[in-house]
Amino acid sequence: MSGHEFDQAAFDELLAIFDEERIEAFIANLRQLSIELTLGDVTAVDDIEMRAHKLASRAGILGCSRLSELSLVLEQACRDRRDLRAPLSAVEDEAERTSLYFDARMVDRRKRMAR
Repeated sequence: MSGHEFDQAAFDELLAIFDEERIEAFIANLRQLSIELTLGDVTAVDDIEMRAHKLASRAGILGCSRLSELSLVLEQACRDRRDLRAPLSAVEDEAERTSLYFDARMVDRRKRMAR
């Protein structure tokens, strides 16, 4: 993820407020929502819209601005009853990048705290 896709200040603020276990729970929830979106029934537009809305919110809280933006695009596509394949694919790809990014960030954080 590049700097424009992740708001480090927002994530640092969360780290200052919550313990590592709570942050891990936020990240796990983000992953679960993205999995539910990509594995769900693509004809269940109302369900996808609700999950996209939740994912946009959770991603924003964690500082994942690109994932949040793509989730909002998906949510709007649901409302407009447009083809969901491209926005779903974009969310899936960005969610995977986000997951890998968080894995690396948490490993780095644990290493710093162990010193």
